[in-house]
Amino acid sequence: MGVITLMGSGETSPTMVKVHRRLLDRFDAPRALLLDTPYGFQENADLISARIVDYFDVSLQQPLGVASYRAPSDVAGGHRALDLIARSDYIFSGPGSPSYALRAWLEIDAAPSLVTAVQRGAALTVASAAAVTVGLKAMPVYEMYKVGEEPFWLDGLDLLGPLLGIRAVAIPHFDNAEGGNHDTRFCYVGQRRLDALRELLDDGTAIIGVDEHTAVSFDGSSVRVVGRGGLTVLHGASEERVEAGDSVEVADLMAAENERTSSGPSTVAHTQPSTPRGVADHALEAISTRDDRAAAAAVLELARRADAAANPRAVLAPLVDALVTMRAEARLAGRWEEADRLRAVLAGAGIEVRDQADGVTWRLPD
Repeated sequence: MGVITLMGSGETSPTMVKVHRRLLDRFDAPRALLLDTPYGFQENADLISARIVDYFDVSLQQPLGVASYRAPSDVAGGHRALDLIARSDYIFSGPGSPSYALRAWLEIDAAPSLVTAVQRGAALTVASAAAVTVGLKAMPVYEMYKVGEEPFWLDGLDLLGPLLGIRAVAIPHFDNAEGGNHDTRFCYVGQRRLDALRELLDDGTAIIGVDEHTAVSFDGSSVRVVGRGGLTVLHGASEERVEAGDSVEVADLMAAENERTSSGPSTVAHTQPSTPRGVADHALEAISTRDDRAAAAAVLELARRADAAANPRAVLAPLVDALVTMRAEARLAGRWEEADRLRAVLAGAGIEVRDQADGVTWRLPD
């Protein structure tokens, strides 16, 4: 049995060199292959392929062949790609559009070939857009984030089922923060859309979230997390978190899902998440639903964790800065009640907000 690795982003950055190297070193003289389908529609597809090939050549001293299958209509190219997959040890695919890649790969029924490759020992590494496609369902990121369609799922390749025995969907870029003053976590769709997507999943289907510049390798029964972030698994009301540098068993990671599917609907109460990032997300979610009691409790819990940290402000800053920005926007729009409510939530955790002529600042209690 081989290994399947999900990368949240940074697949051709220095961060991921050690990950690629470790996977390539499983083979004496690996035959490595790039699947260019996810970005096949882009006018600069040749340039993207050349950059990836160069990355493998320079950073890894590894020749990389290209299985060029760039359009669903190119059935012959698709079958050539399947033939190359059958003869490759290391198979890599990354950036582009998840929905475009799915249309092409479903056209040639690529899933069985990819599953067979891993089962015979190959290493399959999928990143960014390609990572979205491997689950039971796939999130159409561009359609929701750029076009504005309401949240929905596409049928995915479902490689995780036959390879790992789990029902799950994959979301890379899980901790994305490019939006600045708006929420772009969870592969750019944000908390509101993620909540709606979770409602559309059937019972027993988990969400596997991979942070940016992070790789999660499923090797047999174990899961290994490497990089700058971590792995988050959401199933029902529970949240499991594995930080970079840690390894766990797949069975342990999916334990809550297995309990729910074997015993019916979950009756587990929603408890405070186990990580600071999870607590911050819980606070923002509670605020968005006007559950001030839960929001205050979450902020207070984060403040307690910060109190025990070497750098308390660094622990609190991602949440507090977001709340201060939300309050400033509410004040600018004349939503004074909302602004006062956000200030009260912060004050309940002992965080003082100061409105000054040159902007808004906040301080922790002594």
